[in-house]
Amino acid sequence: MKIGVLGGTGNVGQCVVRHLLSFPGDQVQQVILVNRRAANAGEVPADSSRIVEHIVDMSPGVDVEPLFAEALAQVDVLVSTIGLGSGKSSLETFRWVEVELATAFATAGKQVSAKKALLLTSSGADIDSEKSWLLSSVAGGLFFHLKGQVEKNFSDIGFEQVIHIFRPAGLLGTQHVPAVLDHLMPAVDWLAPKTWRSIHIEKLGFAMATVAVRSGDSSASVIYQDDDLFALTPGKRWQKD
Repeated sequence: MKIGVLGGTGNVGQCVVRHLLSFPGDQVQQVILVNRRAANAGEVPADSSRIVEHIVDMSPGVDVEPLFAEALAQVDVLVSTIGLGSGKSSLETFRWVEVELATAFATAGKQVSAKKALLLTSSGADIDSEKSWLLSSVAGGLFFHLKGQVEKNFSDIGFEQVIHIFRPAGLLGTQHVPAVLDHLMPAVDWLAPKTWRSIHIEKLGFAMATVAVRSGDSSASVIYQDDDLFALTPGKRWQKD
């Protein structure tokens, strides 16, 4: 199969791409990266002939759907891990990147060939959510609402097979989290409800790649969070290996 990835140079996206390429070529023929810029050294495996990279202008207001469609011709599966990641962002920026771009990617991919899609959102995603004071600096407090909006958009597109929605909480192993927290979080993580427990990005990448390649899906939407998400990961969820 050919798998299209939006956000493949991000923290989680890099992990997904590496794990996709761990499958043999008769399972994963190509990984098509749709990026806004050329990948830097170290962001994607440099020695893989199975990576195809398309650079697309994703500036706000650009009609990206036809550009995505051109890049995604003959793709079987879509994986969207696009996100801002670093925290503070305006409502307009967040909506464009995490809702509009992801939706255009899925819409274009379905129109040309894709039958299955995976989407990375977050614990707490809920289209009916009101402003959150906990995340007031992100998307004007509408973080959870907009995460729920992009989930609905993906579900409404009408893919032939399953929509797989991944809702992790805290992400360990990123440059946005101090390394010391990677060691401290597991010690206190058990105090939090399962929905809000942390997971290492390598474990999340492994889970998403495994589901992307897995066959036998039927028409439905599946949400992976807490136990359903952790069950997809080998070993302890907070450890890289």
